[in-house]
Amino acid sequence: MQAERKDITASHIKHKLYKQSKSTSFYEIAEDFLKKLETNKKLFRYYADKVRVNQLISFAKSKQLTFQEIDELFLRRYISHLKSKQGLSERSIVNNLVVIRTLYNRAIKLEIVDRRLYPFGSDKIQIKFPETHKNRPKE
Repeated sequence: MQAERKDITASHIKHKLYKQSKSTSFYEIAEDFLKKLETNKKLFRYYADKVRVNQLISFAKSKQLTFQEIDELFLRRYISHLKSKQGLSERSIVNNLVVIRTLYNRAIKLEIVDRRLYPFGSDKIQIKFPETHKNRPKE
């Protein structure tokens, strides 16, 4: 704990030692996230992200999917599944990954998963937004 912070109080140590173990699943964090979107009336994003969360849960075949299980290999298999089985476009796949990354970052903040397990970044899964082509009406 000293390596993480310079000043440590006795109450902080007690909190770290006695807090409940956080074995919160991806689904539980996603449900909380979706509930906040709905409460804040961000309904377009709520419905879109709900579909994306459900796709991942369906792929994992479990609502008990942990963040530790969502590693680079898991995400590569998921991307392949979205392309081959779901027939999603590159942009739709990126949108799915963005939701997963958002929820993973929340889990890190909540100390549910260690940052060292983060599957995104320059040497891991990179989220690259494909170029969009606008169809413009002919004049």
